[in-house]
This record gives sequence, structure tokens and C-alpha cells, in this order.
Amino acid sequence: MPVKLNNNYPLEVANSIFEPGVLFGILSMFGMIILIVKCIRHYPMVSFGLIWYLVAWLPHSQLIVIPPALRADRYMYYSSAGLFLAIVCGIDQWTVNSTRLLNATRIRAGTWAIGLLVIVVFTSMTTLRNNVWSNSISLWRDSVKKGCQNPLAHTNLGKAYEEKRMFDEAISEHKKVLAINPTIAVAHYNLGSVYTKQGKLDEAITAYKRSLAIDPH
Repeated sequence: MPVKLNNNYPLEVANSIFEPGVLFGILSMFGMIILIVKCIRHYPMVSFGLIWYLVAWLPHSQLIVIPPALRADRYMYYSSAGLFLAIVCGIDQWTVNSTRLLNATRIRAGTWAIGLLVIVVFTSMTTLRNNVWSNSISLWRDSVKKGCQNPLAHTNLGKAYEEKRMFDEAISEHKKVLAINPTIAVAHYNLGSVYTKQGKLDEAITAYKRSLAIDPH
């Protein structure tokens, strides 16, 4: 489900396969494999869609870590097409089978109603998400809201404020980065850059010196 989407997900390392998220992923994968085997004869398109999903998802599953982005919404674009294909074909087959046993008109009406509801809900969610992506400030504000201890989100929000000459807000964000981790050299540098644009040269020099002390290169 496209919920709690984030432009930059904070790194969360699992310490055990029995953690809820990890366990859910493992059970879901094996559940799909079982469903593929069961459906492959009578419902081949359902199996095809699930195979498509698993094969396309595998390179981004992080079973083998591929930096820099460990998790991103875009990784699901291609693989989700297979999942949607499996769902649509499964619903279509269920509708065909149900009309043989139940009132065909009601089954078709119910299927259309559910389909329209899904379209309305997902269209609304897409519109809201597009508003988040309308500019850099709204994008990184959303990311900060969903991961307040994410230094990269605060850094990029600070840069977005700086570009709009919202210097006080930019300084606040760069200081939040340093509150999370005072050894991030680029945060001191970014702070110095804002101070320079404000004409606060003494503060800028201090910030630049701290940046160089951490990372001379």
C-alpha cells in the first residue's frame, strides 16, 4: 500500500528475523511462492503476475545490499505492475466463478463498485503525494516530519530554505543536523555558507574551521 511514503527513508537495521517487519516479509514471500505453484495450472496469469513481481523485486530486496539507497519508492514501480496484474486477473476469475453460483448482476455491480472505490482512493492519494513533490521545501518538510532524526532530510531542507533566502529557517535545520551528529562536517560547512550570505563573517569562519577540523579534505 502506498502509505507513509518518504523521499528519504532512515536506515533501519533488523537484528533478528523474528522482528515483525522481517517475519512479515518472509511469510509473504513464501506465501506468494505457494500461491504461484497452486495457481500455475488453472490460473496461469495470476502465477505469471506474481512471478513478475518477485523477479523484479529481487534485485531491490537488499538480500544483497546495493548502496546508496537501501529503500526507495521507485524500486516498486516495475515490480508492482506484476502484482497488480495478478490481483486483477484473480478478481476477474473470482467474478467469473461467482456468477455461476450467485446473482450475476449483483456480482458485477459489486465488482464495479469496489473497482471505482479503489480508483477514487488511489487517485486522491496520488494527488496528495504530488502536492508534497510540488517544491523542495514541501518535499523535505514531509521527509523530516516522517523521520525527525534523519540528518540528510534536515540537510536538504536547510539547503532548500537557503535557496529561497529563508536563512533563519536554514540555520535551524543545519543546527538540527549537528544536534543529531555534531561530527558531520558538511553540516558545519552549510552553516558557514548561510552565515556568509547573512554577512555574519565571524560565525561563518568559526563554522568553516569546525568543518575543516572534522574533514580537512
